[in-house]
Amino acid sequence: MTDFPDEVSPEQKLVQLTGEHPEYRKHYCFPSYQEGWKVLRIGEVSSLMSSSAMLAIDCEMVLCSDGTEAVVRVCVVDDKLKAKLDILVNPSKAIADYRTQITGVSKKDLEGVTSSLVDVQKSLKRMLSKGNILIGHSLHRDLCVLKIDYSQVIDTAYIFKYANLPTTASPSLNSLCKAILGYSVREEGEPHDCLKDAEAAMNLVLVKLKNGFNDPIEIAASSVIESDVVKLLAHRIPVYLPCQELCKIFSGNPNIDDKIDSRIRGEFYSTCISFNDVDEVEKAFEELDGQKTKDSGGRLQKHVVLKRDNGDVVSFYVRKMVYGSWPKQLEVPKNRPEPTEDPEPKKEHAEGVQQKKKRNNFMRDNEDPEPKRRPEPTLDPEPKKDHAEGVQQKKKRSKKHTDKENASVV
Repeated sequence: MTDFPDEVSPEQKLVQLTGEHPEYRKHYCFPSYQEGWKVLRIGEVSSLMSSSAMLAIDCEMVLCSDGTEAVVRVCVVDDKLKAKLDILVNPSKAIADYRTQITGVSKKDLEGVTSSLVDVQKSLKRMLSKGNILIGHSLHRDLCVLKIDYSQVIDTAYIFKYANLPTTASPSLNSLCKAILGYSVREEGEPHDCLKDAEAAMNLVLVKLKNGFNDPIEIAASSVIESDVVKLLAHRIPVYLPCQELCKIFSGNPNIDDKIDSRIRGEFYSTCISFNDVDEVEKAFEELDGQKTKDSGGRLQKHVVLKRDNGDVVSFYVRKMVYGSWPKQLEVPKNRPEPTEDPEPKKEHAEGVQQKKKRNNFMRDNEDPEPKRRPEPTLDPEPKKDHAEGVQQKKKRSKKHTDKENASVV
């Protein structure tokens, strides 16, 4: 029989906290039965629960011509922030978009690269063979593109509570680092650095282990640059829908700059739609035919359905680039103020108190000194005349009926 440890390590408690998050089952149920996936064992349970060895990972992905994502760079660091793996990966299939402005990886960077996804899987299997804890921000995305199913994970998006965001919200790594660590991982518009992102995820866990951060934290609303005020963001657009067709659902004369603003992730992409001024943006959004909701960050959006010329029906979301008043609606007060006594009650309240006193005095003055009691039931020694006559009549009928029965028997 397996012996379970009496104490669970603080690191394992964060693994449990990740698994208890409401979004965990949705994002960490991988199709590991499919070809190319690897399910990594986590070792003996008895030693697992006390394990504290940790590794943090981050990946950069490109969009391939078949509409799938492929990993092109993988970085792993240990709890001393020492790089254990920093490797470029050849996707082994045609690339449609390198996303250089996001990934920092260009076509030239991948020239001559021979390492494959299988090589990365073997390296990670070796690193995690003793049940090491794997850390990452929105780690399920990295595991999905790596085709690795592993349960010893800490997702930094899941281990903190947010005072001004929905329970299911997943703030960006940059926003979380600003709130917890006090610095940004990257400047606005700067491409991702795989190694820095892995280090940042590890630092978040180390600080969580040291300081707790059990109370809800405030996540600052993303700063909106001036040009974004005149834009709407369309997202979760199917990749087969050309972005130019989006103009059909908007009033005015919007401009879609897909070369600069488009973001593609797997089967969907997003893009910004620019307008001439703020009034035009507001009008376009209000005239959109769709159900109003809020995204994970609390921004107002609409679920839009578009019927194409070929008869196909597609749906996607359109949201504002600004937050407006949403933080006030979602803000949770840190401490409820203590009730204080008003030395001079308001006039209406004072009058109400006086009226109540008068009613109480009136009722008290008109009360009987001793409340009346319901009389106890008593036996009447002499039944009433009507009742006595009824009894006599009943006896006569009974005697007559008996005599008749006896005569018939004879």
